[in-house]
Formats: sequence, structure tokens, C-alpha cells
Amino acid sequence: MYTICKNAVANGNLGACEPLGLSLADWATIVGLIIVILGGFKVLAVPIAHFLGWHNAGNIRSFSRLKKVVRSLAQDNKRIFSAFGPKSRGNDEGLDLFDVAAWHNARLGIRGNNEKIILLLQKHFGLIPARHQPAFTKWVNHIEAFSAHLDDPAVDYRHHQFPSEIDGILKL
Repeated sequence: MYTICKNAVANGNLGACEPLGLSLADWATIVGLIIVILGGFKVLAVPIAHFLGWHNAGNIRSFSRLKKVVRSLAQDNKRIFSAFGPKSRGNDEGLDLFDVAAWHNARLGIRGNNEKIILLLQKHFGLIPARHQPAFTKWVNHIEAFSAHLDDPAVDYRHHQFPSEIDGILKL
């Protein structure tokens, strides 16, 4: 087969090269379809796998497991806020290098984490001990107020700040 195609190329007659009985046009169509299918797989499967990866979160059946999953998202939010938020500092000299554009962009990472947190808390609220439920309710209120502020900067969410008691609860 290689020899036939080699001779066809040498003679300028690509039509004579038909690996496995398929013309080059057939092979181009097949390769094109494979590329489209793989591209579609990446576009669809990667987000689905990502969603399943955090949503299933190891079959949450205990408050301890819920805390572990939520803690990692909260820690990422804290990292983003510390690095880009309004109270961040740029260097050791204490110069305020707050970049509004960077913060506006970075907030979207917090929003994504918050959406995951809300879904997890709604789905597993029954696992949260009654004594901690008010703190988690305040956290949900904070998340919803922050999201409303992102949608409309005129929304004042100062009265719905992150409840500091959540840090202690998540560490237990």
C-alpha cells in the first residue's frame, strides 16, 4: 500500500492512492469528523467531568466530609480575596497596589466557588448540626448578596459580610 501511494505521489496521480480502498477525499472526511468529534468531546466532556468532580465530592454523607469539600472552596476564595481584594497589598513596603480591574476579574473566581458552595450547602444542609446552621445561613446570605452586587454594583452588601465564625467551624 505504501509503495502504491509513493508511486502515485511521484507520478502526480493522488487519485491512485487509496489506502484500505478509500479515496483521499474519504480519508479527509474521516479525519475531519474525528477532529470535530474530539473537539466536541472536549467542549462537552471537560465541563461535565469538572462538574461531577466537585459535585459528587466523594459522596458526602457526613458533616466532616461536607466541611472538607466546602473548606477547599472557601480557602480558594480567601486566597483570591487576599491577593486581589480591596485590602490586598502589593509588596513588603506596604504600598497599596490595589488593581480594580484585576479585582473585578478575580471576583468571578469567587463567584464560581460560591455557586459550588451554595449547591453543596443546599443539598447537604441536613448534615449541618443545628448549632452551626445559623452561621451557614449567614454565609449563604453573604454569597447571595455578593452575587447580587456583582450583577449590580449599586447593591450594597456591607451588611452581609462573610461570617467569621465559619472559619472556626470549618477547622473543627
